Amino acid sequence: MFLMLLILIMGKVVYIDESGDLGFSFGRPKDNSSHYLIIAYMISESIYNAKLKSLMIRTKKKEKCRRDYELKASATSTKSRLYLLNNLIKFNANFGAIIINKQNVKPELRSNTNLLYNYACRLLLVPQIKNYNDVTIIKDKRSIKVGSWNTFPDYIKIWLWYEENCFNDFSIRYSESQNCYGIQIVDYIAYAFSRKYEHNSLDDYNIIKNSGKIADEFLLYNKNSP
Repeated sequence: MFLMLLILIMGKVVYIDESGDLGFSFGRPKDNSSHYLIIAYMISESIYNAKLKSLMIRTKKKEKCRRDYELKASATSTKSRLYLLNNLIKFNANFGAIIINKQNVKPELRSNTNLLYNYACRLLLVPQIKNYNDVTIIKDKRSIKVGSWNTFPDYIKIWLWYEENCFNDFSIRYSESQNCYGIQIVDYIAYAFSRKYEHNSLDDYNIIKNSGKIADEFLLYNKNSP
């Protein structure tokens, strides 16, 4: 009882980032879409912002990058990526991702990617944010489908109120990823899931998986989906 009360009192920060795209041009030489869209999150407390910054700066130093340079996971050496992830799992944070198998997405949703994106985010985020009284979601303003998030807060509030009977306080904030170390860190989480599903490469993913800190790994529209 006390633990649940403590969880509800403590505010959380949820950082969101993606890997992949929302295109459906598979196998075309000049316009080849990813097979999966991965939306990943990291949920932690704001007191860890300084630690996230320190970890990202140390990783940039290993890659001989300036502090103000936005280092992407895809441009980071394997050694430095694994260094970052091995240190990240020591933090009091949890991770998750929804993996959309785009090849099995129905035609109706292919033509309405805003609906697809918001639906996937609701499946991913509601089980997490309903457990906390105060939640801030931080997303890259340059990320894909930012426009769809203009309606996302109302969509989530209605779902929380009427489906979950939850009336907590949450907000969504957009930030330039180059100025937000939390978003930069989640890029490495999304990339770890991407390497698993797009390339069957598990080195990055196994570090997170073996830490026991993956709260969600949800495959949407997999081969067994109707």
